[in-house]
Amino acid sequence: MAETKAGIGDIVEAARALEGVRGRSCLVFDAPFTDATIRLVHALLPERGEGIDVVLRSLGGCPCCAYTMARELRRRFARIAIFVPLGAKSAATLFALAADELVLGDLGELGPLDAQFCDRQRADFPVDRSRLEVFKALSQLEKHALSTFDETVRTVVEHSGMRGEDVCKIGLGFAVRLCQPLYAQIDPLVLGQSQRSLDTGAAYAERILRRYRPELWADNGPKIVERLVRSYSDHGFVIDREELEEIGLRVRPPTHQERQPMERILAALLAREETTPLIELVDPPCHEVSDDAIVEDDAIVEEEPQPDPESGIA
Repeated sequence: MAETKAGIGDIVEAARALEGVRGRSCLVFDAPFTDATIRLVHALLPERGEGIDVVLRSLGGCPCCAYTMARELRRRFARIAIFVPLGAKSAATLFALAADELVLGDLGELGPLDAQFCDRQRADFPVDRSRLEVFKALSQLEKHALSTFDETVRTVVEHSGMRGEDVCKIGLGFAVRLCQPLYAQIDPLVLGQSQRSLDTGAAYAERILRRYRPELWADNGPKIVERLVRSYSDHGFVIDREELEEIGLRVRPPTHQERQPMERILAALLAREETTPLIELVDPPCHEVSDDAIVEDDAIVEEEPQPDPESGIA
C-alpha cells in the first residue's frame, strides 16, 4: 500500500522547520543508495548553490552510489551539512564523510564501512554477512594454531626427556593435523572477493576525505578509514557522537535552535511505517520582489532611471 500524503507531509513540514532555522534548502533522504535513488536526487537538485542541508536516514546500499551522491552534492554546493536523526549505516556513513558539518541527534548513529555480501549457499534464505568475517576466521585460526603448538610443546617437554628440536617437530605436526581441516574450509575466491570489497570501501572513503575534507584527512584521515573499515566486530555496531570524536571525525549535536526541528523530524521518521524510498527537496520560500527592483547576484538592486528621449538628458 502506498504511503499516505499525510505521512510524507509530516516529514516535509518537519524538514521545513529546519530549513526555517538554517535558511537554506534541505534534502530529505530516507532511502537506500541505489542507481534509481541517485538519479532522483540528481533531478531534484539545483545546478548551483552556496549550501544545502541533508536529513539522512539509510541502512546503506551501494558504496559506488554513495560516492556518486557525495560527489554530486560537492560539485553543486560550496558547503554541505548532514543531519542524522536516527541511523545512517554502511554506505550512508561513507556519504556522511563528505559533510562540512555532521550533526547527530541524540539517537543518531553511523556504522562501520565493512562491505556485506549475500550468502545464498549456506542458508535456505539469503543472509547478509560482513566481508570481515573471513578475516576474523583466519585470525582466530592463527591464534588457535599457535596456542595448540605452544601447549603441545609444553606438555611434551614436561613429560619427556626429548630434545627441543624433536619436541618442536611433534608440536608442529600435531598443530598441522588439527588445524588443516579448518583452513581447508576457507574458500580462496571468497577471501579475494572480501579483500577487494573492503579495499573498495576504504578507497572511496579516502577519496572523499582527501578531496572534500583535506584538513580532516591531514589530521586523522588514515586512522579514520582504518577504524571504520576494519576495527568493528559487527556490521551493525553503533558509532555515536562520542565514538566518532574518539576516532577523530568531527561531529556535533544540534544547536538549541536546531533541536526542536530535529525532534520533529525524528518523530516523523519513527512514525513512518513504509519502507519505500522518500526523497524530497525543501526549498526556502521565494521572496516577492517589487516591480521597481530587479534581482542580481542574490541581492535586490534598484533599477537605474532610464534616460528621457525628449529631454536629451542621459
